[in-house]
Amino acid sequence: MGFSDDGSIKKGTGRSWNRALAPLFGLLIVGASIAIALVLAEPIFNALLDAIPSVPAVDEVLLAVGVIIFVVCLAIFGGLYAVVAPKPNKATYVTERELDRLKQERAAEEKAKDRRKKEMRRRMREHNRNS
Repeated sequence: MGFSDDGSIKKGTGRSWNRALAPLFGLLIVGASIAIALVLAEPIFNALLDAIPSVPAVDEVLLAVGVIIFVVCLAIFGGLYAVVAPKPNKATYVTERELDRLKQERAAEEKAKDRRKKEMRRRMREHNRNS
């Protein structure tokens, strides 16, 4: 519960569970990508050694294969999550017309505020002259 700009009471909009857990989903995607890279790095490295005999059999190459698998899995899972991720409601989008209207309202409020200030200063001057 809270107050809106016009003073009326508005109901609070809670975050849905899937939007609230989005960072956790990201960590799960990273963890799954790491697990897949750890499992698949060794067999793919061995297949690479069998297919291309000129590849050196050092740990750095195994690490590079694991990193490549991790990045590919992360890209695939990230793309899938981007497709199924919750999208904001249409009501949250602001149109240009609404922005222009709000800008005009603010400008009108500023003008009215300036007019009130000038009127108050004029009254104070008149009051001080008459005193």
